[in-house]
Amino acid sequence: PCCDGRVCTTAGAACVPGGIGGNCVACGSAGQPCCPGSTCSGGACCTGPTCVASGGSCGAIGGACSNGACAGCGAPGQPCCNNTCAGPTTICQRNGCQSCGGSNQVCCANNSCGTGFECQNNACQPCGNAGQPCCAGACNKGGCCLVGGNGMGNDAICVAEGGQCGGNLPNNACAAGKCAGCGSVGQPCCAGRRCYASATCNGNTCQACGGPGQPCCPGSTCATGCCGLGNLCVASGSPCGGIKSGTCGSAGACEVCGALGDPCCIGRDMGDLYCSQAGAVCNRQTSRCQACGQSGEPCCPGDSCKSGVCRNGRC
Repeated sequence: PCCDGRVCTTAGAACVPGGIGGNCVACGSAGQPCCPGSTCSGGACCTGPTCVASGGSCGAIGGACSNGACAGCGAPGQPCCNNTCAGPTTICQRNGCQSCGGSNQVCCANNSCGTGFECQNNACQPCGNAGQPCCAGACNKGGCCLVGGNGMGNDAICVAEGGQCGGNLPNNACAAGKCAGCGSVGQPCCAGRRCYASATCNGNTCQACGGPGQPCCPGSTCATGCCGLGNLCVASGSPCGGIKSGTCGSAGACEVCGALGDPCCIGRDMGDLYCSQAGAVCNRQTSRCQACGQSGEPCCPGDSCKSGVCRNGRC
C-alpha cells in the first residue's frame, strides 16, 4: 500500500487507486503509470495517467511520442505536455514550455541552473566571480564565498583572492578560497555562520564535524554513517538514537526511518523528530523527510545549507 499522502518510497514506483489509500506499482516504462512528476523512462512520453512508447500516439495531446516528447508540445515555445516539457533545460510555465537555466532565464526544476549560474529569485544569474553570487558555495580563481561579500548583508557573494573577508578580524584576507582569520577549526565562524569543509559553526566558533560523535556537518552530512539523534554523527551499525529508530544502515540512513521520503525518526519523544540521511530534514506537517540544504530548499538542522545561506527558513 501507499504511505500517507499517497507516497511511494521505492524508486520507480507510483501510487495508483486501489485498496485503502492506493497501491504502489512499477512506473515509467511504456504501458505503465507515469512516475511522480509526470515522468517516464526509456524515451517514453507521459500522456495523462500512462506512459506511451517512443513512436506511439500521444492521443488527445496530439502527434507521436519521440524521445520523451510529443510532437506539437514539450519544446520551447510549445504548449506543455501534461504539465511537463522535454529535456532538463526546458520548464513548464503557465502551460507553455520555455528555456531555463541560462543567463537571466528562469531556473529549471529544483531551482537548478547551468554551469556558471546560480538561481536567485527564480532567475539564473552569473556566479563565481568577485561581486557575483557564489556558485553552490564556491568562487572562481581562489575567491572566498561570504555573506554580503564582506560580512554585511544577507546574500552569499564572492570576494576576490587577496581581498578582505571583513568581520572585524585582523589579517582576514582571502587566499586560495579561504579567509585567513575565520572558518577553520578553532577560529571564529565567518559571516553567515559559515565554516570550511569538515567544520561547523557552534556558537561563534568553528568545530570539527562529520566523524562519529561529532556534530553533523552543514547539510546534515557525515563523513561516514548517519546523522543521528541530536544532530550528531553515528557510525554505520550503531544505534541512531531515540525511539524505534533502529541502527545506522550502510546507505547512510537509519534502517526504519530518516531517509528521503521515509517517516521521520522519533527522538526522545513524539515531538522530537529528525532525519538521518544527508540533505534531509523533517517536514513537521507530513512527519516525513524532505530534501534540504540546496538553493531554494528548506534549511537543514542547525539552520545550515550546502549552497548559499539560511534566510527565513530557506537556503
